[in-house]
Amino acid sequence: MIQLSKNAMFHVHTYRCKHATGTDREYIERAIELGADEIWFTDHAPYPGDKIGKRMLYADLPEYVETMKALKKEYAREIDLKIGLEMEYLPSYDSYIKSVRRSGDFDVLMLGEHFYERADGSVYFAKEELGDDIMNERFGMCEGMVAGIKTGCFDVVAHPDRIFRNCRNWTPEMAELSQRIIDAVRGTDIYLEQNYSSTIKKDHYWTEFWDMVPKDVHVLKGLDAHKVEALMKLDFEFKATH
Repeated sequence: MIQLSKNAMFHVHTYRCKHATGTDREYIERAIELGADEIWFTDHAPYPGDKIGKRMLYADLPEYVETMKALKKEYAREIDLKIGLEMEYLPSYDSYIKSVRRSGDFDVLMLGEHFYERADGSVYFAKEELGDDIMNERFGMCEGMVAGIKTGCFDVVAHPDRIFRNCRNWTPEMAELSQRIIDAVRGTDIYLEQNYSSTIKKDHYWTEFWDMVPKDVHVLKGLDAHKVEALMKLDFEFKATH
């Protein structure tokens, strides 16, 4: 079970994912300026073959690890740098995901189900124009998330309520899917992440989900920072934006 310090900055991305800005060193030095004693880098993991966009290339993964290890040593007296990845669980990549876990290179692996794998092997990324099919696709994302939790490969489930992005009103079906996610982590050492980035995007953060989470389920706060300016102390309040 991972442990965060009181002044940790958790869930930080790098330029390698191709939709974040700022150098590794800029994030580290800004975190130090803000009084952090830990910074947890969790960039979007690549997949062999590079068929999924908006993440580092598979060939860049060794460089990411080695650079982070070097910076960890360089800044050891000022801040504790943690090395991690944020990954979707895709069944066809099960052996790869498990090999990443076994590698020992990472302090944390986060399950961030931005999309899921259909039965025909295609990968679905949720979009706004789904119309009446939106809950069927949310069901698929929930299934992928629960399957990922059951592998035991992940320490944290990133923004679990974000599978409901672009839903307009809380429904019994959403509550049912939420309960499945909560039940999957209950009794484990896996955290659910309350995600600050979700709170500033319409219909990404759902207080209804978090009201369902019992006290015996582990919860942590994460930034999901994609730019240096997004770093802040993890003492913010969470409010719904829908």
